[in-house]
Amino acid sequence: MSSAMAEITCNAGDGIWSASDEALIEHVVGHADRLGVFRRSDVRLSRVARTRYAYVVFDRTHRRNLDLVNAYADRIGLRLLGRFGQFDYINTDQVILRALALAKALGAAP
Repeated sequence: MSSAMAEITCNAGDGIWSASDEALIEHVVGHADRLGVFRRSDVRLSRVARTRYAYVVFDRTHRRNLDLVNAYADRIGLRLLGRFGQFDYINTDQVILRALALAKALGAAP
């Protein structure tokens, strides 16, 4: 088996955010089927998750605020990881690479 994930950007409260899980699944699966990404008949399981704050906002104080957060985390011995933990807009491949690097730094990886 394989897995696929679709991300639909919207704003909390808009039509997409308020759509039923079934409607969103049909939208994604229907388009994937029409485009030949995968067949509707092959879908065995689906799930919808809504994340209100999914993107890092790069405003004028982003760097200063990020430096403050990182300094505090370092001070208390907390290691930050991932899009939400590091406040960085990164994809899954980068999360995996950073996780492996952190594991190695912590002595948990060969």
